[in-house]
Amino acid sequence: MSVSSIPACVKAVLWSYDADQLDILRDKNLVIKQVLDYGTFQAVQWMKSTYSEDEISAVIRMVPRSAWGKKSLALWSLLYHTTPSRDTRLA
Repeated sequence: MSVSSIPACVKAVLWSYDADQLDILRDKNLVIKQVLDYGTFQAVQWMKSTYSEDEISAVIRMVPRSAWGKKSLALWSLLYHTTPSRDTRLA
């Protein structure tokens, strides 16, 4: 998939990044986390059609609890039956 395949609804949640320089395979952890935390229904639908449930679950487990919004983490942990493996970022 090319960089241009990142739709505007997903670019909107990547405000701290140059979305045109992101690669949806190389940067999938970042893209998935941002969509889960800040994405619209449309962005989530794109994410689910782009990445597997296993890839999405792995991001939820990998990203520390402190990096998530509490409400979005509660929702996605429930829907994907997983939680972060650690509370804070590694020092």
